[in-house]
Amino acid sequence: MAYVDQAALASDAAFRSRIRVAMITAAIQIAAEAKGAQDTTVYDKRQQLVRDVLPGGGVNLLDSFAWAVAQNAGITGAWAATD
Repeated sequence: MAYVDQAALASDAAFRSRIRVAMITAAIQIAAEAKGAQDTTVYDKRQQLVRDVLPGGGVNLLDSFAWAVAQNAGITGAWAATD
């Protein structure tokens, strides 16, 4: 995907909505994790991400996540696919 296409995707309202839902869904799943065998540092960082995402519904990190996902080589012009 060309840079201009990635930029358009990162700014697309429907794409950003899907990213936001994915962020919140993942944060809820991470919040429910037990520390278990996770390294303390890894566990703490994952829980911090939950605290960063959930209170504002992910709005504060949406730009960062949208641009990161748009740069993923696995994301193509077929972003209209369902999840």
